[in-house]
Amino acid sequence: MNASGGEALPERVATTGVVARLATVPSHDVRAVLAAARDAGIRLHWVDSTGVHAMAAQAMIDATPQPSVMLAAAATPSAQRSSVSDALTVRDVGGVLDSMRAPNPAITLRATRVRSPVRAVYASGGSVRAMATLAIPSAPRVRGVLLFAHPGWDAKFTTAALEESGWHVDGALSLAPKARMNIGAPTIADTSHYSAVVVLDSGVVASRVLETFLAQGGGVVIAGDALQDHALARIAGVRTNGQRTPIAGALLTDTPKRGLSTIRLIATAPAVVLERDVGAVSVLVARRGIGRVIASGYRAMWHWRMEGADASIDDHRRWWNGVVGAVAAATDTSVAGARDASTVHVWPGDAAPVADLIARLGPAVRDSAALVDSSRSMMPPTWLILTVAMCALLIEWALRRLRGAP
Repeated sequence: MNASGGEALPERVATTGVVARLATVPSHDVRAVLAAARDAGIRLHWVDSTGVHAMAAQAMIDATPQPSVMLAAAATPSAQRSSVSDALTVRDVGGVLDSMRAPNPAITLRATRVRSPVRAVYASGGSVRAMATLAIPSAPRVRGVLLFAHPGWDAKFTTAALEESGWHVDGALSLAPKARMNIGAPTIADTSHYSAVVVLDSGVVASRVLETFLAQGGGVVIAGDALQDHALARIAGVRTNGQRTPIAGALLTDTPKRGLSTIRLIATAPAVVLERDVGAVSVLVARRGIGRVIASGYRAMWHWRMEGADASIDDHRRWWNGVVGAVAAATDTSVAGARDASTVHVWPGDAAPVADLIARLGPAVRDSAALVDSSRSMMPPTWLILTVAMCALLIEWALRRLRGAP
């Protein structure tokens, strides 16, 4: 939001009362006091001298067994204040997490151990101009993963990647229409037992099982050859558009997934594209009721893990952990997660201090308009000054006579 807000105002603003010139974005307590004064009937206006057009910070936590925190912060200075010396610093109680110098600084980082509160501090010209403060949300509680697939390398190494990431994996591997081999102790697919279901092959699970699980708020990943099943593709909201053959040698490059056979996807329902492969959609995510489903066109991803570069095992593990975590049903363990109406804040809050200031006090007035009109409005009329002076002289004369003075 624009901290100045001047462009939308008329040339002259009829200000009456107090005009505050703000050189920095005030802290939460100061903003609250100013808003209380305004609510009490004091006509309060503010002139923006902060040089901060917008600032905000956000924290998100993964729904995974070993969650990490994603922090994002950005500051946008006013056009006349933009400078390469502008600095944005993100810190928690343990110290600085990251910093950046740029005309429009922005920071995105992922950390496994962050302690509240986290502060993003924006400085310009050697002075702190604004500070955003936020609390790290509590880690959600997740349950296990239920895998449906045919026995093979892909099922084996997908299970390994998830278990290495901390997920408990149960699986039902189809050997024949009426025969299966179990991983762990698989039970009915519901959110009381599992946070996510992963399907790697067609013909291994009935579509109604996934539809029921999604209706409960669970997450589903339908990957590879499972998308050849039209019923599962319908649940994922996609249709296939042929395949791309693996690019020889790509597994050893910095784009290893190009070395995998990939089914090209076309969304048939509203969805968000997560990955593209040589211009075609390869991974997307969509809402299905209160659940979420990811469709991944990559086939036989075990080749990435076993035939890729030295870091391929870690990359394969992180990819699967991230995909399952993106759709997994999780239980919020924080007190605020109870969604008590009393905890709902009216204002944007400390995470967006500029927006919070404008929400509380309204847009800033123009500097020239505030100076001219406030000086006029605060100067009492001449007749009032003369009346007060005459009253003071009469009171003084009366008091002197009561004391017997001439």
